[in-house]
Amino acid sequence: MPEILAQVQKPIPKDLSGQLDPQLNEMIRRSVEAGLASADVGAKAAAAAMAHEAQLARAAERMTVQMQGRELQIPVQRNGRMIGHARARLNMDRTLGAILTLARSEQGEIAFAIDPQGRLYTPDAPRRAMLESLHVTEIAAAGKTPTRIGEWVVVTKRDPSGLTFGIARPVGESLREIRRASVRNLSLGLVVIGLAIVGIVPISRRMTDRLRSLTSGVRQLAGGDFRARVPVQSADEFGELASAFNQMA
Repeated sequence: MPEILAQVQKPIPKDLSGQLDPQLNEMIRRSVEAGLASADVGAKAAAAAMAHEAQLARAAERMTVQMQGRELQIPVQRNGRMIGHARARLNMDRTLGAILTLARSEQGEIAFAIDPQGRLYTPDAPRRAMLESLHVTEIAAAGKTPTRIGEWVVVTKRDPSGLTFGIARPVGESLREIRRASVRNLSLGLVVIGLAIVGIVPISRRMTDRLRSLTSGVRQLAGGDFRARVPVQSADEFGELASAFNQMA
């Protein structure tokens, strides 16, 4: 910045019209000085803002609650200054039990959680044996989800905190209900088909007999027997066709 000011303070060289006005030279020098001063103020303000942001970031980092295993480390401050940390130990059985009880169990689902050490937690203690028989710990470690084991489906999801939450749901009863519904629908369909066949067979037989009678009368008429007549047995289309044939004969 001083080098730029020194260059401005040098006399401006002559041009074709001769020496420039000294007042103009002074105005240019002052304008450059003002611009440099403004730039210096802006740079200082930016540096101050960056320092303030860094200070806030360090303060936020100090205020972050850290969790190591079952222990919580909470920063303690007085008058804006950190004076130490408070440590608290969590009762994971009670904490995770309270969280897992919020999960809905409408069709026999079992909610569970697994800590980073591989310990299994579930609010339904009697069903722990079922979860252990499903090997949910190995499934969570392998990361294969969803996984079907017999009549159960196990789904797990790993949390950034290191805990793995999951749910085991029985699907055997659902599959049996689907099978029962399929058999019921198939049986109902077969009954409807049987009733349709029972109703169609006599109707088709009656139609066939009337067509045969009409065909026989047509053959007699074609053979020259103008006394041939077809019995009118109904008032439907076949009866109308028989009446028309008799009129024609």
